[in-house]
Formats: sequence, structure tokens, C-alpha cells
Amino acid sequence: MAFDAHDRQIGEILNRAVFDIPRNQRRYVWSRNNWKELLDDIIFSCGSNTTFHFLGSIVLENKGKTNGLDYYTIIDGQQRITTIVLFLIAIMKLFNEYDMEDDFFGTLEYVRVKNNRNQTSPIIFSDFHQSLEVLINAISNYDIVSQQTITSFVESNTISKSKDKLLGDALKYFYSEIKILCEQEEKPGEKILEIRNATIGMTIVSIVSTSEEDAYTIFEILNARGQKLEDYELLKNYIMRYIQPIENRDSAKSRWEEMELKLGKYIKQFISHYARHRFGKNQGDTDSDYRNIHRNTKGTDINVLLNDIKLKSEYYVK
Repeated sequence: MAFDAHDRQIGEILNRAVFDIPRNQRRYVWSRNNWKELLDDIIFSCGSNTTFHFLGSIVLENKGKTNGLDYYTIIDGQQRITTIVLFLIAIMKLFNEYDMEDDFFGTLEYVRVKNNRNQTSPIIFSDFHQSLEVLINAISNYDIVSQQTITSFVESNTISKSKDKLLGDALKYFYSEIKILCEQEEKPGEKILEIRNATIGMTIVSIVSTSEEDAYTIFEILNARGQKLEDYELLKNYIMRYIQPIENRDSAKSRWEEMELKLGKYIKQFISHYARHRFGKNQGDTDSDYRNIHRNTKGTDINVLLNDIKLKSEYYVK
């Protein structure tokens, strides 16, 4: 089985390449919770003192090169790639409204590509969600986009209101949420640009195979016997990833392992009690304990969080 696996930034993935979503893949199913989580992670990674968000892995089948463009079939990762493209379209609409023409066309290259014969093509195709191609082509027309609201833009470029509703909803969600964030800033244009840069700076493991059989074998291996990580495992990863400065990570890891050893089988129970004790939990709140902690501490000093968890764990052991 032959394949290549490399860490790459989104800006590198969406560069002189065309992605095809085969009809046998499941439809676009991400919803508001998924969009919010992605947006939160991107906003959290904005700025020079944080690490770009890690988006996981994608599995691609290499279909070869034509006129200078690489062609891939997405075997695993279409939800993320599709969402990122919709996210970038929303950002382009905001660049348009703030008269940031250079940044608008600078972002266009991540959703629409041009081959060696000067022919343009959407960066992603879907046999089922054909509105995706239409939305990408439509956003490239700067003058027409400037005359449309986000709602009229979505409605006029959606082929099937039933099949493609989630695409339009995602686009409108990202547009409105980013606009609210930027309007709170003294220089909203700079904030949009910062968000755009954090988006294309996200890292992903790109696993590329030259045969469909190998690509699906890799996909099965990655997903076979997969077990959902516990909240305390997710929390540990969150702390180790975002603690600053980086030199503190070894010390943080040792402190966490010491705490884990003392708590033993009760660590899962402790993290649940800690989350509810410190941040509370409203009736009807479906967020996990990890998401509760993440939501309330993103953008803060993670050293403070670790210190508090460590201190409370000692009380808990007693």
C-alpha cells in the first residue's frame, strides 16, 4: 500500500488543486454546533502568540495532474474542506463590504483556481451539492457581490433549496458571526484579515494515495476500532497545545501526569465535578464537560487553568 502523509497548512492544500466529492459520499451534514466550534477555534488561534488550529486528517486519492493542476477525490474530510470553503466565501463577502479589494482577490485563489491555460475552476466539486460550484463562481464577481446582501447572495445562487440548505445556512452563519466580532473592533478590516490568515494557517495531515483501493483502506484503518476520547484526555491535549510559553509544556505534562496518577480511576469523575463546580451547567446545556471548560477559558492564560485544576485535584484526593 503506497501513500504520502504530510502536515500542511490549509493555504497549501487549497492551492493549484481541484477536489471532487464522489456521489457515494454522505451529504453535507455539519450544523450550527460544528460551525460554532470551528469558528471558536479559529478565533482562538488569531494573533501572534497562539498556535494555529489543528484540523485533523484528510484522505485523498490522487487523480493526477492536468494543465498544472492536481486533481484529488476526497475519501475522508469533505465536511471540513467544504466548510472551510464556505468560511472563506463569507470572509470574501465581508472584504467586499469593507472595500478591501486586494484582500478579496487575494482570498479568491483559495476557492477558485486557474490552470496553465488561464482557465478558472472552482476548487471543489460535488455531484450532489451543485450549489457549491455556483456559490464559488458567484463570489468571484466583485461588482455584483457588492450589490447583494448575504441573504440575496445565498438565495440567488442556491440551486436546490432542500438539498443545499445547510450550505447556505453555514455561509450566512459565518458571515453574521464574523461581522459581529469585527464591528466590535476599532479596525474591523484588520480583524477580518486576521481571521482569514488564521483560517488558511490551520494545519491538517494530508494523506494521499494513488489508488482508490488504498485510499479506502487507509480510511478504514484510521476509523476502525476508533474510540471517543474522554473529556479529561481532550482537556489534557487542550492544555498542552495552548499553554504558553512553549517551554512550559514539559513541566505542565509532568504536573498533569502526577495529578492523573494520584486521582487514578477517579480522574474522569473529578474533571466532570470540576467543570460543573467552576463554570456551572445550565439545564438543557448539551455541551460536554470539556467543551464547557474550553468555552469558558479560550483566549485566557492556560497556565492559570492548569494551576487551578491541579490545586482542586489535591482537595479532591483528600
